[in-house]
Amino acid sequence: MSSLLGLTGDLGDAGMTLASVSKTYTDAAQLVVNNGGQQLAYSGAGLALSGRISNAALLPALDSANLAADQLNNMTLDGSISSVAIPGNNPIVSFQVTNKTTGKGIRGLKAFNLVIAQLQPGVNGSPSEWLSYMVTGATSRPSTDSGYTVIDNGDGSYTVKFAKDIKGGTGGTVVYNANLTHRLMVGIRTTPSVVLQQNGTNLSNFYNEKYLISTFVPATPDVAPTEQRDMTTTDACNECHGKIGVTTPHGGRGDVKYCMMCHTAQRANGRTPSTSTASAFIPIVKDASGNVTSASTYVADGEVSGDFVTMIHKIHMGSKLTKTNYNYAGVLFNDIVYPKGVDNCRQCHKGDSTGELALAPQANNWKETPSRKSCGACHDNINFATGANAKVGGVAHLAQADDSACVDCHGVVNGFVKVEDVHASTNATPNNPFVPAGLVNFFYEIASAAVDPLTNDLSITFRIQQNTGSLTAAKTNVVFPLAGFSSGPSFLLAYFQESANQAAATNGADWNNLGVKAAQPITASIPTTITNGTTAPDAQGFYTMVVPSASAFPVGATLRAVGMQGSFTQSAGTGGIAANTSRTALSVVKEVTGDAVRREVIDSNKCGKCHEWFIGHGGSRVAGLGTVGQSICALCHVPNLSSSGRGAQQSLMTFILGNPVTTSLTTVVNFLGTVAAPNFTGSISQGAKNAITALNVSFPGLDPTTFPEASNNFKDMIHGVHAGSNSLVVGSPLRFVRDRTTSGDFEYNFQGVTFVGVLKDCRACHKDIPTSATNPAIDNTKATYVSIPAGVQSSTQVTTSTAATVSTTGVVSDPAITLQTAVGVGNNVTKVNTDRTSLPNAQDLVNSPFTATCKACHSRPSAVAHFKQMGGSVNVPRSQADPAAEACVTCHGTTGPNALFNVHRFSVVAE
Repeated sequence: MSSLLGLTGDLGDAGMTLASVSKTYTDAAQLVVNNGGQQLAYSGAGLALSGRISNAALLPALDSANLAADQLNNMTLDGSISSVAIPGNNPIVSFQVTNKTTGKGIRGLKAFNLVIAQLQPGVNGSPSEWLSYMVTGATSRPSTDSGYTVIDNGDGSYTVKFAKDIKGGTGGTVVYNANLTHRLMVGIRTTPSVVLQQNGTNLSNFYNEKYLISTFVPATPDVAPTEQRDMTTTDACNECHGKIGVTTPHGGRGDVKYCMMCHTAQRANGRTPSTSTASAFIPIVKDASGNVTSASTYVADGEVSGDFVTMIHKIHMGSKLTKTNYNYAGVLFNDIVYPKGVDNCRQCHKGDSTGELALAPQANNWKETPSRKSCGACHDNINFATGANAKVGGVAHLAQADDSACVDCHGVVNGFVKVEDVHASTNATPNNPFVPAGLVNFFYEIASAAVDPLTNDLSITFRIQQNTGSLTAAKTNVVFPLAGFSSGPSFLLAYFQESANQAAATNGADWNNLGVKAAQPITASIPTTITNGTTAPDAQGFYTMVVPSASAFPVGATLRAVGMQGSFTQSAGTGGIAANTSRTALSVVKEVTGDAVRREVIDSNKCGKCHEWFIGHGGSRVAGLGTVGQSICALCHVPNLSSSGRGAQQSLMTFILGNPVTTSLTTVVNFLGTVAAPNFTGSISQGAKNAITALNVSFPGLDPTTFPEASNNFKDMIHGVHAGSNSLVVGSPLRFVRDRTTSGDFEYNFQGVTFVGVLKDCRACHKDIPTSATNPAIDNTKATYVSIPAGVQSSTQVTTSTAATVSTTGVVSDPAITLQTAVGVGNNVTKVNTDRTSLPNAQDLVNSPFTATCKACHSRPSAVAHFKQMGGSVNVPRSQADPAAEACVTCHGTTGPNALFNVHRFSVVAE
């Protein structure tokens, strides 16, 4: 080798270097490959030769045994399968593994996940299905290969021979057929064992798994298979789950194609069938720790719970399933609440464009080739053998012995009950863009908002557009008055104004809506006919509405913004619809010209990945896919807002609890009433009855002075909601009561919420910041979660004008509050109302800005002690809180030893 390089001695001896003969590492690598294929790699002693090499481009290969923790976490794996052969009974696969960033090989890997499956064609209209060769008999279920042989070529390329005999194995349940489509998968990771993380905690590293997949027909390996089954993509799953395999069971399975190769109908092998009675399987039983101990429903009324099609549909249908007590190995389908409309089939099955179909050619099977298996997984109320419908009042279905007739009724071409039509929702969204015939879609836009410096009048230039049918159909401009519709959108006016308890210099970066009860924005209605402004739209459809100073922003307000929210109600008969229907639309926000703009922290389109459209407060405030700019939510959920339950009226709640629905409320005294209207109006609704009945279970006797109170500032609330049930992080899950008077009093306890993404990945919600105007790459040092700018306000946890405390378990103690039982007897109703009107109060209990952000997830006593140690304020009076004392950035800033981006990306999800 040395002589081939032109050296007179041995490479590595004194003076015998590559540079001495004008050679490079690449020259040497190619010579190695061309002359015997030995490995040339750097070691502690310099260059060394060993092993066998096949590809010079992969050199120098990195030895996996020498990977440090940082490399394990940061390295993105890549690779490809170069060949698959089945010359005998055991498949042989050759592949290469590389560092995606450098393109160089990774040698020394010894453990792989190996799977091979066969695609069985469908019959009588039934879908095709994968069947795994990785079973050992009729009672075994699919797994991965073991006992395989690895040939390490030393450059990052490998050849592996399966131990599994897929042709002549005894007791197997899959008959080898070389003419059918096969799929072979190789799973790789940076390490096959437990590794040491940056924070010193042992954790199996599954973040950087890579799956190499080859789909082929053994008889004609050079011809692309004509029979395929790719209906979704991993990227579609990860829109909500962040990274499957990390956020889903059996850590490390990070490719949906892999899931399908094990979750086949063979999951029923060796399992005892379960039969429901009156649409219920055997009751769920749990031990003291909450672990499910009752028998699993592996095969439930003939459906294989672990089959991918059945399992995924049932998981996402979740709480809307008709049958109850599903229990697939401890996964309780009925307990799962899907965070968006389950009729959004396109969320998983994206096939509207050529590019999408290239990734998932069968993505449109959901509407083109319906079957009992896929449809029945969600619609478990239908007994296809008999046609019986288990839903109360449900229409019977025609009995179906097979799937051959499904397309006749539900097909795209001639079906009279097309799948897409019956899955259409009343809101046209990107993943469900069609609405039922006759419904009108609305679109809001604010072109500008301006305040006259002399009069303080507010001018808002806006337009509303409409279309029918599809979200993308041509739009026309709305002209007022709009016949056939009632109610309609309105404007929210948010702002900051200085007060004695919130100086502009230290609090001016957030809205505080001073002077309005509960720090809520001012509402300005859009009249049916605009008289103050332009009475007709301009050529582009824009109106200008003038809000007079008395109803607009206070004089001297800053950070002013206008939000457009609310919805029209389409009247029955309009467009041929049968009943009045709310027409929800995305809300929009626009800053006042010339004012500083309130920072955008979250990206509403990221919210939309899980929620599609988040529709809050009865459809008034909507954000999600399609939102441009600031979220409407932040205008109301400001730092000065806390929950209202402690001001509820016990006498009203007990009256609703003790009387039937529709009972008049006009005999119940309203402690906040007037001389002219001393009592409540209306009658008991079913919603109010349900809410107070549930509240009485948590708080027997319905004493509002015992109700928990919590910040409803957007960041505190949303972090707390998503932290939910994560017991490793959350010491005391977010819990509070909201008083809605005659509409009911509602307990919000988010302990049951399970975040389906990577909880510690702040990027899942926060806005990405590009490196520069010309470089779109994300700059993590500029991300909206790594710092808090000057002027951010402390978050109000308890609203009060008198001395109060909060226990470590969240119980509020305010000696000045007593239960109000009549007008002038007790004061919880009147005092809480007064305190919420005089916000911000000097005695309000607050958390300082950094602390409020982190404590919403990290609320264990040890974490709270840490916040305080580093200058944070936790439940202290506003007058004593000192945001400037927080020293969080010292360690967690972008240049700190525990920078937030690194800690949240790499550390175990704990304190």
